[in-house]
Amino acid sequence: MLWAEQQLASPEPNGPARVSQIEQKFMVSGHSFLPCDRSFAALEKRHKVSTLYTPSNVAEMIRGARQQHPFKVIEMACADFRQLPDATLQLPPGFLITSMMWLKVKAPLFSSTYAGAYEDPLPIKKEKYHDLMSVLAYMPVEAQAFYETLECEE
Repeated sequence: MLWAEQQLASPEPNGPARVSQIEQKFMVSGHSFLPCDRSFAALEKRHKVSTLYTPSNVAEMIRGARQQHPFKVIEMACADFRQLPDATLQLPPGFLITSMMWLKVKAPLFSSTYAGAYEDPLPIKKEKYHDLMSVLAYMPVEAQAFYETLECEE
């Protein structure tokens, strides 16, 4: 099991939060509890009583999963994704997941100087698009609006 934690920082006072660091913690044999286990349990409990049609529904479900210390959800747009060079996230030499417990990647890897990865949302497979359109009439109107904007591959 893998646990990833993101550290958010803002380059300007009251500016938008940016990822400044990502930490990955790997399970060690004999230690089966991670701090995120409580978070996963809260999300699973909320998911059981939620009806989810769109990414916004999922974001709201996550925000409402805990009354105290609610999850912070940052909805991202195409412009927020960056194309990192292949060598950026290579594992350290001699990396063995069986012996590694913590991998930390820090800024400036997450700089806005990297080119954007996408200008527009990626198209979905034609078959998936047709399946979604076939059940559109059974969805709430606000969900239909989301699915009607999807593009499919040619």
